[in-house]
Amino acid sequence: MMGSKDEEMMEDDPGEASQSKPSEKTGPAKTYLPKDLENDEDLVPDMSAYEMLHTFRCRCSCLSFDILKDRLGQRTGYPVTLYAVAGTQAERGKKNSLVVMKVSNLQKEKQDKDEDKYDDDSSEDSDSSDDEKEDRETKEVIKTSELYHNGAVNRVRICPHVTDTKVFVASWSEKGKVHIWNIAPQLAALETEESSKDIPKVKPVYTFGGHVEEGYALDWSDTRQGYLLTGEMGIM
Repeated sequence: MMGSKDEEMMEDDPGEASQSKPSEKTGPAKTYLPKDLENDEDLVPDMSAYEMLHTFRCRCSCLSFDILKDRLGQRTGYPVTLYAVAGTQAERGKKNSLVVMKVSNLQKEKQDKDEDKYDDDSSEDSDSSDDEKEDRETKEVIKTSELYHNGAVNRVRICPHVTDTKVFVASWSEKGKVHIWNIAPQLAALETEESSKDIPKVKPVYTFGGHVEEGYALDWSDTRQGYLLTGEMGIM
């Protein structure tokens, strides 16, 4: 058993404290309930809950996005690639767009990365260059192609029935209209070009203006090709 004097010596020894691992909060894990954060509080993910977690940003906030069911076949290993479409919510209506994106080189999370870096402090400098090389090799690669959208995008949904030349996307505009777009050319461009900052004005394949107000309900049928359900605020 360690006496009180021994405990005082350990607390007063700066050399011993400098080599210890960062303190961790103990106690049972609790589900986070939304509330106002204190000044010294910060939300961090529990990495043990994720097999893969990546964070990236569009040029402005997006209220809605959808994942494209690609035809790359069954994949079981890493890295992986995904295709998605997002709709922007810019403050100025004329600055909005549909963002078609390809995100590749998505790697599996290394659960022991943060723990291993405390095991051998003396090798930190020698391993720094290796870590930088590894970061470059495991960095996700993002390519985007945008389409001008009249007004903020309330909701965006990709039609599950796609072909090489037709990939339909429906968007609910804050202007009260529902648009249908063919993003096949944008997807093809992502395979051959770097990300472009140009936002061309492409005419939608179809625009429905029969709603009285704007809405958010929007979904394609999985069983009947080309069937789209929309709903405005209070009316479907």
